[in-house]
Amino acid sequence: MLAASVRVNAIQVGVDPSKSWIGYMNVFELPANGGGYDFGSSWGTADLDASFSGTTLTLTPNTSIDRDVPNDPYWWVGGAGGAPNKTMDASMYVEDDTLAGQTVTFAGNTSANTLVSPYTCVAFIKDFTPGYSLNGSVTLPVVGGQGFSITLATAPGDHIQYGFETIGPDARLASVSTLGSVIIVPVTLLTNGVACSIAAGTQVSWVASSANSYEPQKSADNSVWTDFGTVLSGNSVTSRFDTATAPHYRVLELVPGSADNVLLNPGFEVPAANAIGAANWNIAVLPNAGASMWVTNQYGAISAHSGTNFLFIESATAASGAVSAPNTDVRSDFIPVTAGTTYNLSFYAANPVKTGGANPQYDIFFYNAANGAVGGPVFTSFASVGSSWTQVSTTVTPPAGATQLTIGWIQAAGAGNGEDWVTLIDDVSLSTGPAAPGSTNVLAAAVQPGVQVSWASSNGSTYQVQSAAGLRASPAWSAFGGTVTGNGTTNSVNDSAAAVQKYYRVLQLP
Repeated sequence: MLAASVRVNAIQVGVDPSKSWIGYMNVFELPANGGGYDFGSSWGTADLDASFSGTTLTLTPNTSIDRDVPNDPYWWVGGAGGAPNKTMDASMYVEDDTLAGQTVTFAGNTSANTLVSPYTCVAFIKDFTPGYSLNGSVTLPVVGGQGFSITLATAPGDHIQYGFETIGPDARLASVSTLGSVIIVPVTLLTNGVACSIAAGTQVSWVASSANSYEPQKSADNSVWTDFGTVLSGNSVTSRFDTATAPHYRVLELVPGSADNVLLNPGFEVPAANAIGAANWNIAVLPNAGASMWVTNQYGAISAHSGTNFLFIESATAASGAVSAPNTDVRSDFIPVTAGTTYNLSFYAANPVKTGGANPQYDIFFYNAANGAVGGPVFTSFASVGSSWTQVSTTVTPPAGATQLTIGWIQAAGAGNGEDWVTLIDDVSLSTGPAAPGSTNVLAAAVQPGVQVSWASSNGSTYQVQSAAGLRASPAWSAFGGTVTGNGTTNSVNDSAAAVQKYYRVLQLP
């Protein structure tokens, strides 16, 4: 059974005999007579058969009709001695308009509910407009030996009511003891409770190393994969919760190559909402007809050299007619470097399509601290690379005055007809160490149903999530996990879905 949450709010109300409790009776025809509505009016709470003894509230089927008009055929089939002829909907409630505009929780304990069928009893919160049209409500059947907690977000300026409805036929005084009753007792209302909500989903977990980074992914068909959430560095976080569940999950393990690789996103694995589709990479020259540049995860039979993604560049021209040379130019973000230091540059490339006279080249541009060009640029062809992944390596020494550089690739395609060149790039490294690009491993993830408890937090405040197996008269609440420091937005704690029902609440600690 899916775990459940208890929404504990700052605005809480309970079963308090010191409040001004109101009685209201709605009268209906019996179901056998169509169940139509007859009338409704205010009644004294005693006439409802609802009364407090100390802090204990007792609700029973209505007997005041038998007390007052025992022979009236309107209320009794055939009059004197007859069976019940109406359904009584008795509301015992508090109306407190100061609650309007707030999220209200009504809580208590049902120490006993012995009502026999067809009698029922529910706890309720109702929100009425200024003209007493129902704007919203929540109800919950009260169960003997269990607590109850219901929550409703109310509208400003409305009338707010909370209490109990006891519904069933009018009853004879002589038989009421056989029909049962409901006994309600108050609970201690929390003063440090925080509004929380629960979401069902999937808990994805993996074994991590402190030296690597991890990107969880999901798929609807075990073929096309999408990231969910940002890349996580190291092993401080080894799970992620997904509320929009999918049939398949996996985790990419991003392993750095050279320990001092100064490139960000060397395998194009971290997505971004830019023209290229990968963080830290850019289209440097506005593409024209025939120029294509983006990150993908498959080209024909070719997959990524490691991980999931790689860079795709294509220059294509029409078979006939006037054409312009396609503009294909992809470059990295500025990469900090030291002038005079020799760096090892390495990447994997493939040229699966070579039609016409294009010439794929990697380029290196040097810049000073003010982003001004310094020396260069350097363009180097790798047209000899074939249709499978091949490592391209060289050394780079920034000239005097250079504090940063960019690495990129162009096709250098001509304006001839019928040209088509495709170049693929993956696993780039710029390092003072060995020319060893990083790699990406695909990890099988541990996947299980889960729940996520979330709440709006104050920055720096301390919170404790608690759980209980049930809501009885004295639920055994215990700490779930350690304390959580508020981040000023939304904090959340995850749990694997329990085999039995489970409840949660969140407390703000002093």
